[in-house]
Amino acid sequence: VRETAQRVALDILSSRTGIEALYQIADAARTLAHARYAALGVADGSGGLQEFVTVGITEEQERAIGRRPVGEGLLGLLLRSKHPIRVGNLADHPDVVGFPPNHPPMHSFLGVPIRHGDSVIGSLYLAVREGGDGFTENDEAAVQALGAYAAVAVHNLRMLAQQTSLVNGLINAQEEERRAVAYDLHDGLTQYVMAAHAHMESCRSARLKGDDDRFDREAGSAMRYLQAAVSESRRLINGLRTLALDERG
Repeated sequence: VRETAQRVALDILSSRTGIEALYQIADAARTLAHARYAALGVADGSGGLQEFVTVGITEEQERAIGRRPVGEGLLGLLLRSKHPIRVGNLADHPDVVGFPPNHPPMHSFLGVPIRHGDSVIGSLYLAVREGGDGFTENDEAAVQALGAYAAVAVHNLRMLAQQTSLVNGLINAQEEERRAVAYDLHDGLTQYVMAAHAHMESCRSARLKGDDDRFDREAGSAMRYLQAAVSESRRLINGLRTLALDERG
């Protein structure tokens, strides 16, 4: 049983990543344990569920059920437990909080924590063993073996989420920097260049009219604005250097 679970898990992990791998592992657990329904939950680190994927329930049923579980009752208990929970009849378990409207009836239940090191990072949930009997020790062993490999998929999903968050943060930071530079260009450098251009136009007009005094005044003003533009350009270029580089010398 464990060898079958290992082979199935390795096949999944070699060809699937992210949420797709979670669906495939949940479906493999359903097949190994002869269950009608299966789900895989990813812990959010605060006692609830970050992700919850199901197999065996149709899209129409999911829409009718509505909000997905967030980690209450027996599902939440599994996120705090390091051992599997096997129940012949869910109604008899004290931590069951009931089902939402339109949820299919479920009686037999098998839950297996997904562990990464000493931490529980998710759980596999199976319900309604085909044939009417409850889940067996062999079912539990098979799902536990699969759960060891499911930890790899869940850990990879978390790492992918962290990387995505980091990339989004970098993009947002770059966008803020771009806006800041655009603001400085508009309100600083561009204004100096436009002022210099206006005085140069006045210089040309003064030259055509033969007004040497005005020409000298306008040329002097144009030079001062161009010098200010050079200083502003240097300030902007220095400001583009990442501050972290200054901190590292």
